Order: sequence, then C-alpha cells, then structure tokens
Amino acid sequence: MLIYLWQREGPENATHTGPADIADHTIRDRTTVTRLLDGMEKKGWVTRVLHPQDRRRFQVGLTDAGRGLQHQLVPLAQTHMAKAFSGLDPHEIELANKVLRHMVENLMSPEKGAF
Repeated sequence: MLIYLWQREGPENATHTGPADIADHTIRDRTTVTRLLDGMEKKGWVTRVLHPQDRRRFQVGLTDAGRGLQHQLVPLAQTHMAKAFSGLDPHEIELANKVLRHMVENLMSPEKGAF
C-alpha cells in the first residue's frame, strides 16, 4: 500500500485517493485496507481527511514519516529482489516478471473461471 501511495502522491502531498481505490489497485479487500490504514494512521504514516465534495468519503495522504519510509524501505526491497534474482540470467528474470504480471492481471480481473 505504501508503494501505491508513494506513486500517487500529488500536489500539496495529497494522494487524492480513498480506501476503495487503494483496495482496487493493491489486490486487497476494502475491509483489509481500512484495517491497514488504521494501523498506518496510528503509526503516523498516513492521514485521512474528509473528501471536499463528498463528506461520506475521505482521502488518504502520506505524512512526512510515511514519505520518509520510502528512503528506508525501497533499498531494503531492492536488496531482497537482487537476492531473489541472483543466479538467474536476464531471460529468466524477464520470464519471471512476465509470469508474475500475468498472475496479478488474473487476480485483478473479474473471475475468469475459478477452479
């Protein structure tokens, strides 16, 4: 979720996105996203503010602490990815990425003949 919020950050440090949008783009259900946002808000990583046009909804924004995590977590993730791909040739890495992207697309699309 943090990666999605980092990517969505816009003017005045607002992501202009809500829990439903986050759920749709992170392959999580809305209840899980709400629970995760609760924890992230308690840790001071995100804020939730009422939507300016619809008071029934709110928008999620990163705090300075949430933005700062990017500088800590991205290098850590890159280290783990390098370890995961070690010993694979470029063709194998490309194939692995292609298969994983396809799997994500399957998960994000409407049911395609569940087993």
